[in-house]
Amino acid sequence: MKGWFLEQARAARSDGAGGRETGTVDAGVDAAGGNDSKSRNYTLNYKPVPKQRQFHASPAKYRLFGGAAGPGKSKALLMEVVVQALDHPNVNTLLLRRTFPELEGSLLHYFRRDVARELYVAFHESKHLVEWTNGSTTRFGYCASEHDVYQYQRAEYLFIGIDELTLFTLRQRQFLTS
Repeated sequence: MKGWFLEQARAARSDGAGGRETGTVDAGVDAAGGNDSKSRNYTLNYKPVPKQRQFHASPAKYRLFGGAAGPGKSKALLMEVVVQALDHPNVNTLLLRRTFPELEGSLLHYFRRDVARELYVAFHESKHLVEWTNGSTTRFGYCASEHDVYQYQRAEYLFIGIDELTLFTLRQRQFLTS
């Protein structure tokens, strides 16, 4: 899947627009474009714009995606976690907003609307937890109070996506990135 995002990033650099309405991506394709024997095709209903492609293609450990409302920051973050979860079997991923209403109005809304049902086994509404077809999980969470970050310290996460990082306190940001 990461290979597909890299392909999209190259297209964005070469023609300024590029992309396709939907992309068929291989869960077993690595960034170098190689396949493994467990490769499965998935279709994401996602046409990343150039800034989203740059975000997906970045090899940086910490990636920031800023700007005014509208360029698709939350959607890019959601799709990145989908890719991370499907590319790596049996891992945990985490997506956070500062409050539950913000989480419900953005990341959870986009998940319900834009992520194909065949990509995951179950979505547990009460836990805000996705079980992916390869055994990975994604938890949708929030940190309304200063101490809410501690509920995420028990699990090891391959990927933590923080939507609207500037709304989190310095202490929360430091804890989540340590």
